[in-house]
Amino acid sequence: MMEESEPLRSRIDCTVRIWADTLTYSVVVAALIVLGAVVLSVVTGGGLARANILVFTAGWIQLSYATVVLWPTSPDDLESTTDQPTVKADDMSTKVQSIARSLPPLRWLTLPRPEDRMSPQAQLFVAAVFVLIVSFLAEAVLGVG
Repeated sequence: MMEESEPLRSRIDCTVRIWADTLTYSVVVAALIVLGAVVLSVVTGGGLARANILVFTAGWIQLSYATVVLWPTSPDDLESTTDQPTVKADDMSTKVQSIARSLPPLRWLTLPRPEDRMSPQAQLFVAAVFVLIVSFLAEAVLGVG
């Protein structure tokens, strides 16, 4: 019975590590965008309302860009093949990802294999959703806007 649960436990562990990587990246991206928007708003003489507009705009631009890069270029891209190209660990890392991976909880976790991780484009899409959620919460909960 333990042998049957081991593959399931391994898959769950891998899924948790994949999502921890993606969510930590998303939080770092959202924090950087909010910080940049607040700094830009203060420099240009605006308040928190302008910063929220900048966050909202940046979130939609980021979401649009992530959608474009995730869009398949041909119908062949939609077919699942077993001959997928191998992905190097260096190809999967951006500057923001390396910052995110140096923060907890990723600092304490071993990352899944590069071919098992979410692509940087998919992580960018999830981060864009986070940025838009931050903009919504700033307006709905904090009354900024």
